[in-house]
Amino acid sequence: MSSWDYEVAVIGGGPGGASAATVLARRGRSVLVLERDTFPRFHIGESQLPWSNEIFDVLGVSRQAWLSDPNTVLLTLFFVVSWKYFGFHMMLCLAGRQDIPPELDEAGMMDGAGRWQIFRHITLPLLGPTLRISAFLSILGAIQLFDMVWVLTGGGPIHASETLAVTLFQYGFRRYEVGYASALSVAMFLISLVFALFYQRFVLRRDIEGAVTNAGGIG
Repeated sequence: MSSWDYEVAVIGGGPGGASAATVLARRGRSVLVLERDTFPRFHIGESQLPWSNEIFDVLGVSRQAWLSDPNTVLLTLFFVVSWKYFGFHMMLCLAGRQDIPPELDEAGMMDGAGRWQIFRHITLPLLGPTLRISAFLSILGAIQLFDMVWVLTGGGPIHASETLAVTLFQYGFRRYEVGYASALSVAMFLISLVFALFYQRFVLRRDIEGAVTNAGGIG
């Protein structure tokens, strides 16, 4: 798979964050405190994830070299990066969820709607601007992703997990092909700029106009 496949696959925190935020908001919790050992710890620099292989040992399945196998390295990186930013996107969605008046949920329940119908037809549409912001930040972060990939795999094995930023670093600071690295950096900048302008023109403006219209109607 190419680096472009990974740029798309890295976007994963938004849907899970929205679901978690909905559960927390329904329970009336605005702050979630977790112990450090609640989250699995990744052993940076190892080709295996020990806690996952322990589960495989219990199930009688052979161990996997997650980060050294070209067939599994992208999936592993996707999971690690999504887990890293899960809390951030959950807090975004939680903030958006708490801005939704509870009277709307109560009205839906009075009309006979179940929890899934309330989430699908009331909560999710009103979370649209927040989810679009989450997706926007995820895509920009995926285009520039470097640190996690470099620390975990260095772009390997066999360039299977190499992103644009890792390729730029390889050519600029390892091979000293500064011209090619500069061209890559300009390409990354233009891709980010075009995407940001597109988002501002067609998405952000509509969300802002909708918020102003709703505020005017309420007033």
